[in-house]
Amino acid sequence: MCLVNATATGTELLKNLVLPGMGSFTIVDAEPVSARDLGNNFFVTKRHLGQPRARCACELLTEMNPDVKGDWLAEGVDALLAKNPTFFNSFTVVVATGLPEASLLPLAAILWAAKVPLLVARSYGMVGTLRLVTEEHSGEERKQ
Repeated sequence: MCLVNATATGTELLKNLVLPGMGSFTIVDAEPVSARDLGNNFFVTKRHLGQPRARCACELLTEMNPDVKGDWLAEGVDALLAKNPTFFNSFTVVVATGLPEASLLPLAAILWAAKVPLLVARSYGMVGTLRLVTEEHSGEERKQ
């Protein structure tokens, strides 16, 4: 699995997969830990200020379950897609949080072509949304 942006929403989602032993994950996030992150993200601490948010979140998430392998990349989605457009094709699912539409659309197009599901998670206080971008999957296909 790949998590794009180690926001509070993204790391909480990832925590719920790491605890039962999801296997492996990669966090892609170019942002450093900011003071704003300290107020809402449990997977960064004051000692992480200014360090890559992807690395810090990966470090704390993998401590929760030693059977889960975590990796990180401190690079933005736009730069990564320009340099290596097939990077995301190797994942079974990609979860994007806090990604602007201008970056989300090219990512979604590449993942759609590669048949890799994309989950777009957003939260606004106590309200959240989750959009699934994938081909139709129904039980009718299994009956044949």
